[in-house]
Amino acid sequence: MGMVLELFVICVGVVLGIIVLVSIVKPVFKAIGWVFKQAFAFIGGEITDMARLVGALVTALVYVPLTMVNLVIGRWSACSHYGRSPDAAGGARWCAGRG
Repeated sequence: MGMVLELFVICVGVVLGIIVLVSIVKPVFKAIGWVFKQAFAFIGGEITDMARLVGALVTALVYVPLTMVNLVIGRWSACSHYGRSPDAAGGARWCAGRG
């Protein structure tokens, strides 16, 4: 009878040990996953912001000459239309964090 009781206690101890181990390990891995998720979200956001900055600069390179040409030929409404474009210089400043 003593050996059966010892075997039972050992089995219960193993089961409780596994439960305690899982209850400790699971939050640790969730925390590690959260840290990696935040890090990759930050990196992805930085890459996205750089792509927006490049796009805003390309747009500014197109709109500035259009504005100047319209100013020279006297198309004031078209000149002000291109000059007010949020994607021109203002968009580039906003993407760079200075807007």
